[in-house]
Amino acid sequence: PHTGRRGCWPRTWVLGCQKCGSSAVASAINTYLGVCWAELTGVNAGREAYYRKETHYWQRDATTASEFTALFPASKVMHAGGECAAAGFMEATPNYLFDLPRMPALLAAAMPLAVHRAVRFVLVLREPVARDLSSYNHQRMYGEA
Repeated sequence: PHTGRRGCWPRTWVLGCQKCGSSAVASAINTYLGVCWAELTGVNAGREAYYRKETHYWQRDATTASEFTALFPASKVMHAGGECAAAGFMEATPNYLFDLPRMPALLAAAMPLAVHRAVRFVLVLREPVARDLSSYNHQRMYGEA
């Protein structure tokens, strides 16, 4: 695995937006390919379970790449199939798509060159009207609309 000082860099990045199906795609990648989620440690300690799939690290005031890679520990067994390092890790924060103008430069500067060649981005899109209706219903369900 491509490791930082404290952990691994995710090889798979799922980008999308809320209610576009990125969670279903990320779940399928996890289930069928054995690619693992982040750990709820360090900057994500005590957060909700979905922070394993979407760390939101780079949309916060990111401090160091090693703090980010610590969320993906190579030594941790997190999947029934064995070591996560064998299949790699996944980051699936949909909000990174909204930060598209700054994200490529930010990630390119933070990632070691060896990681640039190994990383894969999966972009999940959905027809806009259906996505908006789904988002509205989601917000109503949680009393946000």
